[in-house]
Amino acid sequence: MKLTCSAVAFAALIAFSGCQKEDVNPEREEAVLAVDEQGGAITDVNGLENPIITGASESTAFGVNTTDTRPESYRLTYILKRLNLNEGQRTAVRRFVEAYEVCVAEHRSKVQQYHEELLKRANAIREEHISAYRAGAITKQELDQRLANLHKKLEEEIKKHPGRQMHVRIMHRCRMELFSKVESVLGPEQLKRWEQWKSRL
Repeated sequence: MKLTCSAVAFAALIAFSGCQKEDVNPEREEAVLAVDEQGGAITDVNGLENPIITGASESTAFGVNTTDTRPESYRLTYILKRLNLNEGQRTAVRRFVEAYEVCVAEHRSKVQQYHEELLKRANAIREEHISAYRAGAITKQELDQRLANLHKKLEEEIKKHPGRQMHVRIMHRCRMELFSKVESVLGPEQLKRWEQWKSRL
């Protein structure tokens, strides 16, 4: 089975986390965070569900940012690094994450495709407004207002897109299944710490 880059990065992260105790070694923690930042560890459902629309202006086109902007403590990697997993648990979690990535792969691609299609349409309209402004048909104030209205419309279209909503729901189910599998291999104290973390999500 071909693994995604994020799954490979996650495997490296888990290898680091198994060596940790309650008091995290600063150098080891720094290495773990470097892996986390580069690979993202696992597919970020929250970021895909709540994308940030960037732009637009006369010089900048609309874009989309699907990175979860919540604190690092909301990430799955955050809690796994603090559970002191043994070798058997690390092996199991790697398998669970690989299965999760397979579960979400097609749906992640579909959501990204919807984002690209809606962005392309909005940026085409943006170009029309800019052309009208440069031709003297509308004022700068009118251009800014039209772009602001277009920004708001794009946000609503992305949020309410029925196909996108369906694929996001499926990805959430994949994540719930991942969480359930992780819980199945944790000991009592690990599970207590896990539940405390999960209750804050």
